Amino acid sequence: MPSKYFDIAGYAVNVVHAPPSTLPGAAPDLSRGKALVFLHGAGSTAAVWQRQIRHFAERHSPVAFDWPGHGRSSGTEALPSIEAYADCTIALLDRLGIRRAVFVATSMGGLVALDLALRASDRVHALVLLSTAARIELSAESVDLWRNVMRGRAPQPFTPSGYGDDVPFELMREGWGLQVLTDPRVRYFDLLAVEKADYRARLGDVRKPAIVIHGAKDPIAPANAAAALAAGIAGAERVEIPGAGHYLYREKPDALHAAIDAFLERVP
Repeated sequence: MPSKYFDIAGYAVNVVHAPPSTLPGAAPDLSRGKALVFLHGAGSTAAVWQRQIRHFAERHSPVAFDWPGHGRSSGTEALPSIEAYADCTIALLDRLGIRRAVFVATSMGGLVALDLALRASDRVHALVLLSTAARIELSAESVDLWRNVMRGRAPQPFTPSGYGDDVPFELMREGWGLQVLTDPRVRYFDLLAVEKADYRARLGDVRKPAIVIHGAKDPIAPANAAAALAAGIAGAERVEIPGAGHYLYREKPDALHAAIDAFLERVP
């Protein structure tokens, strides 16, 4: 997939988009279908969306990017809050000339998408919320683990944690390879930002077409949290993918794409 850098608030932000490529500094062509902006999770990178960029490029204009400090973008620190990540996203939309977009957002990215729908609703066409919740409740063990990794007191975890049933080893290894692209310090402070975010009381103010898609075996944003998220947004749809865990974009891309394609057909 073509990628390039844009200066956003003093950061060199890595943007991945569908072919064709364009000259350095020039925004990609985003005229096909709907503009789809993909938001990654805590400590993650735009590279997790590679299958989705390829699939949706046939009919739409998909864009993914690394937030500052993540993946190939510049910066050594996490942004301080979910609101700061939302503000960074709006600045990127402005730079790319995207007036409004369908946000396809996973985990922490889902919190950012909710914040955008509340504070910048004119920039939101629709919401596709994956493996997320209005409040993501992290275990103390997981936060403590990444604190110790950050401090050099524990190795990075390469385990099947978070995955669903019968995930091939190659897919987990792919995820571990992407995991190490972002400094553990950034992931840890992302988790602290996630812990502080709670949109449960404000879901009734989200007035955009929305679909909540989750894995039946997701231990991070479990089925009951996904159901509550969908119930709190007026008119929101919900799709549960059997056997899947937290990483739908990698575990069950075909089922995920089918659900999103059907939703996009219904969004005017």
